Amino acid sequence: MKPSAIALLCALIGASAGAARAESATDPAEAGQRVFVEQCSLCHATNDSVLFGPGLQGVMKQKELVTTGKPPTPANVKSLILQGQGRMPRIPLDDARLDLLIAYLKTL
Repeated sequence: MKPSAIALLCALIGASAGAARAESATDPAEAGQRVFVEQCSLCHATNDSVLFGPGLQGVMKQKELVTTGKPPTPANVKSLILQGQGRMPRIPLDDARLDLLIAYLKTL
């Protein structure tokens, strides 16, 4: 196998293993943290620091989401993640991983 093919295979196995670990954790917030690291941490910090997107500290406790102006209900946050808006791209997560991510965001 060529080195680039091996690297691609390792990346795919690693992503798949990360998803399996996130879904098998017993604490939803802990599993959601893994989803956050895999899917969100490139652009968002867990404090109030701005990376590419806003920091998410207290995001589920705010009066409204910065991006949409809507209340941070689980349904509104899921919609924002799935549909994207402005500079935030759509993130295709299944319902189970979205629920885990919301559980984690509630702890920030």
